[in-house]
Amino acid sequence: IVMHNNGTFSSFGVRSRYGFIFNALGVKPASNIDASSLHGQPVSSEFIHQADPDILYVIDRTAVMERRPVMTAEQMGNPLLRQTKAWKNGRVVFVDADAWYITAASVTSLKILIDEVIAGYQG
Repeated sequence: IVMHNNGTFSSFGVRSRYGFIFNALGVKPASNIDASSLHGQPVSSEFIHQADPDILYVIDRTAVMERRPVMTAEQMGNPLLRQTKAWKNGRVVFVDADAWYITAASVTSLKILIDEVIAGYQG
């Protein structure tokens, strides 16, 4: 799980605010980052490329903060990310940023999160 914010990325692992996705839903982390910060661990495109995730969930914080549509794969255009297994296999999920970032504790948002996690496995 990575968060995009104005061209930078943060990774969220097992002990992060999205830990339940790993712990309760069984998603396997692509890296061993064990940061517990609410804001994630800053990572580079090179780090994501090296971790080479099977599935990549992208939270577009910029979209939430600037009240604009969530970015698309075409808009991301990052050559290192495009070389990952997730990208090559169509398993990059640009998630509902409001549900994941703002209202993640509501029942409606939890359903959205679960549906989007499942979508990552369906490619």
